[in-house]
Amino acid sequence: MKRSKSSKKSFAKSYSNGKKQYFDHVSTKSVLNKVIEANNSNGNPMTYDIDMFSRSEKIGEGASGKVYKAFNDRTKQTLVIKAISKQKGSILDVNQELKVLKYLQPYCQMYILCYDNFFEDDKFWFIVTEYLGNYITSFNLKLYKNLNNNANKNRLFNIIKNVYLGLKEIHKLGVVHRDVKPDNILVEDNGTKIKYIDFGFACINNKCAYTSEIRGTLIYMAPEEINILALQVIKKEYVPKNVFKQLDLYKVDIWALGFTIYELIIGKNPFDIWGDYMSDIGIKYGESRIQTTQAMENFYKTFKYLSGKVTTATDEYVESILSQITDVKISLKNMLAIDPKDRYL
Repeated sequence: MKRSKSSKKSFAKSYSNGKKQYFDHVSTKSVLNKVIEANNSNGNPMTYDIDMFSRSEKIGEGASGKVYKAFNDRTKQTLVIKAISKQKGSILDVNQELKVLKYLQPYCQMYILCYDNFFEDDKFWFIVTEYLGNYITSFNLKLYKNLNNNANKNRLFNIIKNVYLGLKEIHKLGVVHRDVKPDNILVEDNGTKIKYIDFGFACINNKCAYTSEIRGTLIYMAPEEINILALQVIKKEYVPKNVFKQLDLYKVDIWALGFTIYELIIGKNPFDIWGDYMSDIGIKYGESRIQTTQAMENFYKTFKYLSGKVTTATDEYVESILSQITDVKISLKNMLAIDPKDRYL
């Protein structure tokens, strides 16, 4: 999901009688009331449809759909609905995300977003998950601004420790996230609880719906992924499927976690030190692709330079912060090793 301020604009429209709000893109007659049979397990077994929800509010948006907070009038719960367009989205992606969420459901009390239900109509697939009302994105706390304040420092330590342990737990369960970044980590205000969200690219045991595509957010991608993109975009080369299969996606996640922790401590993603450079070459936050050859060449040169030096300038400061975290030993240097064989949590 894109980093942006939450929109207050609802995707529901209020009928003049004020009794109920209906989602404006769905006719009540068009609802199929059909749920994929497999998704009745590891979630709420109740069959959902659009008529059950009211008081909706858009809270996020992605390439293939939007995310809403909505109230289930029957269960009396506030939930999150990810509405994925059938024109823009892929059933392979939807099934992959459902498979991962259902698999993780028994372990979602800590670190992981809890799955609730799935339904569809003629235009959209709807994935329903818990609503984390008292959580915000980890970056928005901006604790890096005042680390002389012990309360801020302790909150930051709690967040980093839990983000680190959370990914270890996800990996221990055999799941790779593939889009680790601050926007996809929600944190309670005091930092004692965190949740990884948006498992749209995730897969189990490295078995992904798409085996010949790089997925994720560009500025958090690992060097081995950027190298493949460079071959595709700059040299226009065909990359065999076995090259993608050789990617260790666990190591890809670890690199992204390193960038995320760097950002939480320094206040900027490593690429942000270039100021407006990224936007100057036509790259926007959240992009997973670069469309022009020149933009990719510029980005690749920058990445090759920066990835080798990302810990050099700030290594002492960052490691001094991480060394103060008790109970776990966390090293940014280990997470940002260029060679994935040397990269570990």
